[in-house]
Amino acid sequence: MRYDLENARAQYNMASLELSYTTVTAPISGVVASRSIKPGNFVQINSPIFRIVDASRLEATLNVPEREIAKLKPGQRVDLSADALPGKKFEGQVDRVSPVVDTGTGTFRVVATFSGAGELQSGMFSRLSINYDQRADALVVPRAALLEDGGEPAVFAIRDGKAQRAELKLGYDDSGWVEVRDGLKAGDLVVVAGKAALREGSAVQVLDHEQKSKPASTPAPAAQAAN
Repeated sequence: MRYDLENARAQYNMASLELSYTTVTAPISGVVASRSIKPGNFVQINSPIFRIVDASRLEATLNVPEREIAKLKPGQRVDLSADALPGKKFEGQVDRVSPVVDTGTGTFRVVATFSGAGELQSGMFSRLSINYDQRADALVVPRAALLEDGGEPAVFAIRDGKAQRAELKLGYDDSGWVEVRDGLKAGDLVVVAGKAALREGSAVQVLDHEQKSKPASTPAPAAQAAN
């Protein structure tokens, strides 16, 4: 009888353990985003059954060219804009930087986090900007001024009313403007429109201050000062 009692207790404990497996508890609080099972389905161990999204802390993953690996560090500020939410910006920070470069793509993975993002939702296509350096009083020219002839970076500078090719040493590139480290000085005029038709020594018409950002109304190219 004693043996039968111990055996019954063991069977009961095993049944109670198996019953406890039928209750699935979410490891985090969030919203069910997708369901992988239906009522009555048999669930194998480690099989996914629900996908839960915690919208209070979202992550954005981006692949960065390996030449930038020394510039990105955890804690740096990240600005995010989503195509679905025009005109709105969200601020986060770099959370993790992979120390390994993908040999297939030549990039490494950076994960940024955003807390309390409100309208920002998981899965949205977004654009991220990470400011990892600042240079005061940098000399910049419009990206449209750069020549596309396959040679060294250069622009047509205007000197004595004529176009002169000026080769440049470039720095950062951001929002349509390119930093010039060498090759121009502040106040130099550069051609931004009609440069494809120019040759070294071609005469250039400089538009006035009000028109300098607009295309030229005559065959002569337009010019804009380096800032």
